[in-house]
Amino acid sequence: DETLLRDTASEGESTAITTATTFLYMLNRCRVFHFHDTGPTARIMQYCYIDDSRWLMHDAGNLAAVLYRLQSQNETAYRQIVATIKQVAPFFDDFVLEPTGPGKKDIILNWRHRASDLVFGPHQLSDGTLRAICLISLLMQPAEELPCLIIVDEPELGLHPYALSVIASLFQSASHHAQVLLSTQSNEFLNHFDVEDIVVVERDGEASKFVRPNAEELKDWLQDYSLGEVWTKNVIGAGPH
Repeated sequence: DETLLRDTASEGESTAITTATTFLYMLNRCRVFHFHDTGPTARIMQYCYIDDSRWLMHDAGNLAAVLYRLQSQNETAYRQIVATIKQVAPFFDDFVLEPTGPGKKDIILNWRHRASDLVFGPHQLSDGTLRAICLISLLMQPAEELPCLIIVDEPELGLHPYALSVIASLFQSASHHAQVLLSTQSNEFLNHFDVEDIVVVERDGEASKFVRPNAEELKDWLQDYSLGEVWTKNVIGAGPH
């Protein structure tokens, strides 16, 4: 496990140290993200420590801190994130990121509506909008700050169809700088990708079977149907039929 790797990296023999150090580096550059929890007790709804901003947490619990750092140190990246959020949530104007608490070390994901001077909290965003904000912020970080491997489970949850298209294009852009692995059960989301992009996963006895569909074999199907429709018809498997 990771603890054993750390011990080996610091106390092992020369070859073992090199191998363990390499594995640790790779593990530390891989991130699995789940933005499912948007309930009142979710970490993204709470104040977070302002200096915990180097990496976005798996549940976006430190998103306010990450955005505050970008706003302060890389305004171009921050403004691009805000502009993209406005594409999927036209009512959104900007974040209101103000340090508070003892030593000004706490911050929360407050925001402003374009038609109001009032400041709103993260709990006043819909679940889908909040998840879209998390995904946009993750994928539009400066390229050098992206993890080497980005894994996201069901990114389509709660998203408007237009937001799905925006998020899909951001995943494709991010894939030029990092390896991206997504799991989805959305035929609409699948429509934004090519056959070559997908791997079908099915249960096979006590194991999982991974199959990459043959684009040539599906050519006739894709003349009449979208990729999502081909999947729902169980042509490529991974269906309940």
